[in-house]
Amino acid sequence: MLTLILLIMFVIFGGLTGHIAASKNRNYVAWFVLACLTGPLALIVILIVPTVENKQV
Repeated sequence: MLTLILLIMFVIFGGLTGHIAASKNRNYVAWFVLACLTGPLALIVILIVPTVENKQV
Protein backbone atom coordinates (compact mmCIF):
# COMPACT_ATOMS: atom_id res chain seq x y z
CA MET A 1 0.00 0.00 0.00
CA LEU A 2 2.83 2.39 0.86
CA THR A 3 4.45 1.68 -2.51
CA LEU A 4 1.26 2.65 -4.33
CA ILE A 5 1.00 5.90 -2.37
CA LEU A 6 4.63 6.77 -3.15
CA LEU A 7 4.12 5.94 -6.83
CA ILE A 8 1.08 8.21 -7.00
CA MET A 9 2.96 11.02 -5.23
CA PHE A 10 5.89 10.83 -7.63
CA VAL A 11 3.59 10.86 -10.67
CA ILE A 12 1.80 13.93 -9.25
CA PHE A 13 5.14 15.66 -8.62
CA GLY A 14 6.20 14.71 -12.16
CA GLY A 15 3.08 16.15 -13.77
CA LEU A 16 3.17 19.34 -11.76
CA THR A 17 6.88 19.86 -12.36
CA GLY A 18 6.51 19.11 -16.09
CA HIS A 19 3.64 21.57 -16.37
CA ILE A 20 5.62 24.34 -14.68
CA ALA A 21 8.66 23.52 -16.83
CA ALA A 22 6.59 23.73 -20.02
CA SER A 23 5.23 27.11 -18.94
CA LYS A 24 8.86 28.25 -18.60
CA ASN A 25 9.66 27.01 -22.15
CA ARG A 26 11.58 24.00 -20.87
CA ASN A 27 11.30 20.33 -21.83
CA TYR A 28 8.19 18.77 -20.24
CA VAL A 29 9.29 15.15 -20.57
CA ALA A 30 12.78 15.70 -19.17
CA TRP A 31 11.44 17.53 -16.12
CA PHE A 32 8.67 14.96 -15.66
CA VAL A 33 11.20 12.12 -15.55
CA LEU A 34 13.53 14.12 -13.30
CA ALA A 35 10.67 14.81 -10.89
CA CYS A 36 9.59 11.17 -10.88
CA LEU A 37 13.14 10.23 -9.88
CA THR A 38 13.77 12.99 -7.33
CA GLY A 39 10.30 13.93 -6.11
CA PRO A 40 9.88 17.39 -4.64
CA LEU A 41 13.52 18.34 -5.27
CA ALA A 42 12.91 18.86 -9.01
CA LEU A 43 9.79 20.89 -8.20
CA ILE A 44 11.82 23.22 -6.00
CA VAL A 45 14.50 23.57 -8.68
CA ILE A 46 12.05 24.36 -11.50
CA LEU A 47 10.43 27.03 -9.34
CA ILE A 48 13.84 28.70 -8.95
CA VAL A 49 15.19 28.51 -12.52
CA PRO A 50 14.29 31.37 -14.86
CA THR A 51 12.12 31.16 -17.96
CA VAL A 52 13.91 30.43 -21.24
CA GLU A 53 13.29 33.12 -23.82
CA ASN A 54 12.37 31.98 -27.34
CA LYS A 55 14.83 33.34 -29.88
CA GLN A 56 13.35 33.92 -33.32
CA VAL A 57 15.65 34.10 -36.32
